[in-house]
Amino acid sequence: MSIPALNDEPTLDDKLDRKPLVKAIAEQIAHCTPPMVLGVHGDWGAGKTSMLKQIRRYLTGEHDTGKDQRNDTEKVAIYDEHIVTVWFEAWRYQHEPVPVVALLQAMRRALSTPDKMGAQIKKIGEIAFRGVLNQIHDAAKTIKLEGLVPNAEKIQALGVAWEKEHLAERLPPDLVRDMLSDALSKLLPKKSNKLPSPRLVVFIDDLDRCSPESAFRLLEGLKIYLSLPNCVFVLGMNQQVIAANLDKSLQHDTGVTDSARIRGEAYLEKLCTNIWRLPLPRNREQDLLAWVWDQQNRGSDKTNEILENLHIRLKKALGRDAKTQDQNANDQKKLGDIPFLPPNPRRLKALANLMRRMAVEYELANPRRDNSDKLLPRLDEDTALHLLVVAYVYQFHGGIYERWHYQPDLWSAVLQKWVTGQLGVAENQAMPEWLKPLKIFMSESVEVASRLPYMEAHPNPSSVEIFWIAPLLNRYDFLPSTFNAFLNIAP
Repeated sequence: MSIPALNDEPTLDDKLDRKPLVKAIAEQIAHCTPPMVLGVHGDWGAGKTSMLKQIRRYLTGEHDTGKDQRNDTEKVAIYDEHIVTVWFEAWRYQHEPVPVVALLQAMRRALSTPDKMGAQIKKIGEIAFRGVLNQIHDAAKTIKLEGLVPNAEKIQALGVAWEKEHLAERLPPDLVRDMLSDALSKLLPKKSNKLPSPRLVVFIDDLDRCSPESAFRLLEGLKIYLSLPNCVFVLGMNQQVIAANLDKSLQHDTGVTDSARIRGEAYLEKLCTNIWRLPLPRNREQDLLAWVWDQQNRGSDKTNEILENLHIRLKKALGRDAKTQDQNANDQKKLGDIPFLPPNPRRLKALANLMRRMAVEYELANPRRDNSDKLLPRLDEDTALHLLVVAYVYQFHGGIYERWHYQPDLWSAVLQKWVTGQLGVAENQAMPEWLKPLKIFMSESVEVASRLPYMEAHPNPSSVEIFWIAPLLNRYDFLPSTFNAFLNIAP
């Protein structure tokens, strides 16, 4: 029986309620005064690429297969008449000696596309249009030559030769900027009284996947050559990674981590004065439920019945009251109100994929059927929670899962005591090495948080060292033997 899987590709379908943020960023891009560099920050897996693609679609209606043809109530292509967009995946060109040259080539390709530039071609004529495009090509060649020159003397000689050839006294970077600015002013649509000034909007994605040297070279190229009066650059990045990489490239490593990070951040601030941060999922349990029963990824009728039942049972289970350790609390919390899942869309989607797979395997292991051969669900609220725990450990903590799968009593011998704080002093000292790096996050209770080390009470949401599910294990009485069915069928 096929089990449909959710892919991790960027999407225009907003499942994280980010449309207001998409609109806010897009409107700033359309109305700001270039030159401008904006940043969209998010940890890996937070949905940066999807966000950038949704912004581009809002501005011009463009997406990976061309123009958006959907006739719905959502407003798109708001600024199609005066914005041309470029999509540049930085990591694909990280081995280029001068990455900004690859960026210029991407800009030239975007500006030479007939469906984007048809009106301008008619306006200035095809021959003149291609001549203007060649200005961008010449600028790229100049930058590449300058970037490949190995020492200062040759750079100076190149500058002298350029001045003689072009009867100018300006340095090559100034001439390149003038050349590019002139080309873009001719290629972009003319200014309209109804719209802001025409502009080229360049989306640079996956900058944080580049090597430190490549990221630094590309950002330097933006600063030196592409600070143009008609260009807006939008960087999709993990700000912490970029800041750390910049400091390495600046070669200011003094061994003081905090000061090194601050230097990298200061460089980034000088280049990118406006950074938007993607919000973390507000209700990660609801997001998980949405992906568990995803209407766009359906399989056979029997598979769909199983997945729909999983969704229903898990939703009911998370609506239950949780026991509380805070004796001063007057209200019982629902299990779904306790933060026990990683606040990262990619990780939640991966967990949903595994839960879907395991639920189908569980139901098919010992199927029950009625007289019409309809599959009767065996999964109830209790078993749905047990499935969630096993899937979480399997997906994010393979070392624990392998030991647990091999020796099921590991739950009561170590894990249950560990997450509930019942390990004695001697047991804590003898804690195995594979468990020591993990931190237990249980800060939903003020009383509990006051007893926790700082990093556990106030964790970094992007940390993979947190055993996020510990609060759920601490607030619900699990039956150890029920885990065995899932330990035996987990793929």
